[in-house]
Amino acid sequence: MDDGILINTVKLCNNCLHRIKFTANCKAYPNGIPKEILEGKVDHNIPYENDNGITFEKNS
Repeated sequence: MDDGILINTVKLCNNCLHRIKFTANCKAYPNGIPKEILEGKVDHNIPYENDNGITFEKNS
């Protein structure tokens, strides 16, 4: 995996209102964020399977 993609995705996840701090989970994916999102292959600014309608939202 390209470290740049992971770093950028982690930054996106870290800035998301729905992220559960200190985990690789969020309200959309309480049992773990899908690999495709973490690898940056999927833009979670738009709905993705099984996200219960919860997408990226910037943490204020």
